[in-house]
Amino acid sequence: MTVLTILDLSSNALSGKIPDDFNKLRLNFLNLSMNQLTGGIPASLQNDVYEKSFLFNPGICLSSKSSFHNFPICRARTNISNDLSRKLIALFTAVASIMLLASTVVGFMRLRRKRHTQDHLSWKLTPFHVLHFTENSILSGLCEQNWIGSGRSGKVYRIYAGDAASGGRMVAVKKIWNMQNLDNKLEKDFLAEVQILGEIRHTNIVKLLCCISSSEAKLLVYEYMENGSLYQWLHQRERIGAPAPLD
Repeated sequence: MTVLTILDLSSNALSGKIPDDFNKLRLNFLNLSMNQLTGGIPASLQNDVYEKSFLFNPGICLSSKSSFHNFPICRARTNISNDLSRKLIALFTAVASIMLLASTVVGFMRLRRKRHTQDHLSWKLTPFHVLHFTENSILSGLCEQNWIGSGRSGKVYRIYAGDAASGGRMVAVKKIWNMQNLDNKLEKDFLAEVQILGEIRHTNIVKLLCCISSSEAKLLVYEYMENGSLYQWLHQRERIGAPAPLD
């Protein structure tokens, strides 16, 4: 092909790069216009003789700076492509991170909701009077804002159980933590005493409305007395110097 002097391949829908072997040719006329060629123009063809040889090939570029038909520099095109690739990678990474975070949050919320439901299902309600509330209304009220006192065995909460339409009422809930070494006999003795206390009907004894138990704690739900505790009444009388009545 070294004796080839005229080559016209215009308007043939050619694609791909111009072969480097074109550098070996000594062409008097070359026409590769109106194709789909891409890549750099061989260095030996970047002169005025081939001024119109590469027109209408949108993918053509120059390997170095030149005024030859104002084609773009190949390196600049590569940089643009690299910048676009980096931006796409950064975008995909950000989207993947957001999706992973969202999945983690949703999974945590579902797990928490499932545990909350299981916790409520694991409680057993033993009523001693007619109740107008459920164990859920008691369990949902076990929060710090309802806490009114504590002792060595647990905490006491003041909770509004039920709603006004169904005869809701204020109750006192004593939460007793289960001892790890509590055996079955002591467990039965405790439940028997609670059963007896729940059956007592006396005007001077606070009513035990129900007992709510689980493997972790027991809740004793009493009617709530508005006038404070016996301890407060006794020590209030001591502070003012009045003897405490014995009857």
